[in-house]
Amino acid sequence: MPSVTRRRRIKRDRAARFRRANILKKKASRVWATSSRHVDCAQCGVRRTRCRCFEILPARGMLQTGPFRAYIRFLEGNAGGRRFLSDSLDISLLCQWLNVMIAQGGVSMMLFAGVVFFRHFNRVSSFGAIVSSMEPGKKAPTWKELEESLQETPSLMKAFARPHFLRGPDGSMVGQDMRQNTMYFFRSLYDHKHAREAADMLIRGIETPEQYDRLEYLMDSLHSHFPGVLGSYRRKSLYDIWVEVNAISKHALRSYPVAVGTGTAESLKILYGISGSVSEPVLRKLLVHLFHRVRRSSAFRAEKDSLATIALTLCGWYRSKQRLQHDGVRMSGLERGIQLEEQEYLDLRRELRASDLTWEVQEW
Repeated sequence: MPSVTRRRRIKRDRAARFRRANILKKKASRVWATSSRHVDCAQCGVRRTRCRCFEILPARGMLQTGPFRAYIRFLEGNAGGRRFLSDSLDISLLCQWLNVMIAQGGVSMMLFAGVVFFRHFNRVSSFGAIVSSMEPGKKAPTWKELEESLQETPSLMKAFARPHFLRGPDGSMVGQDMRQNTMYFFRSLYDHKHAREAADMLIRGIETPEQYDRLEYLMDSLHSHFPGVLGSYRRKSLYDIWVEVNAISKHALRSYPVAVGTGTAESLKILYGISGSVSEPVLRKLLVHLFHRVRRSSAFRAEKDSLATIALTLCGWYRSKQRLQHDGVRMSGLERGIQLEEQEYLDLRRELRASDLTWEVQEW
């Protein structure tokens, strides 16, 4: 029989565990209670109903009350029409193509390449080049047709997008012009073993943080092998597509790419009161911290929100603060970007209907 001292210690420990359980139960996020209770937090590994990541101090700075409230109001106001990933025209367009290709038996590497090719220019008008050169049943794109389509495209880069290109060992651009540079990158990427492994992982589905870590390693390897492309800026746009089609589960996102100098990065600096430069690893940690604070607010939507949607709305929030003038009308950078995107979409519908392609873009 245990001694009196031991019985008292056991009783005290039980009481402490009971109090701790009650505290966690009372302070658990009401938002997470509406989602699955059997999913662990990708950052701490604890059940989401008991996750305490929102109490961790940020990697740099402190979350500012005023800007944070303004950002929450922006989310509650539908974020200027770009609240979720599916609201973005380029994302919804490519998701349509992916769903059709998967239904018709497209190979995994073709699907992976299609997303990378489209996001390389990040322009709706370049979508026709992908549709014409990549068909279900083929093991590789029709390279000649893809090159001819790129030659006929007047402008390759999307408005507000960063131009980027494959660099050689000395840092100079590979090839004589942008189109040669692009074709060399596309062909080389298609045969790379790490690109094929990433494609196989994505077609099977990335469900756990460990699988996501492996994908991050493969993408880091590709970025090292192809300097100048597939960095954080472009990787974030790739992940947006894969998260939206659920190739990457939002529950597996341990972190999310944030490039220096982007709207997402600038918004994080405003929210955390940071002046000066911030490294990409710190920006990733700040995004995770903000996500856990937003998920306890009334603006959070457990069914759709993830690190990807928070990064998207941060970029939109920053662009909504920019003011410019077009045709005598003052508007925000976000409104102008949406206008350009919608015009590209209408032009693309006309081009595809006038061509002999069987693809039909759905109404938006």
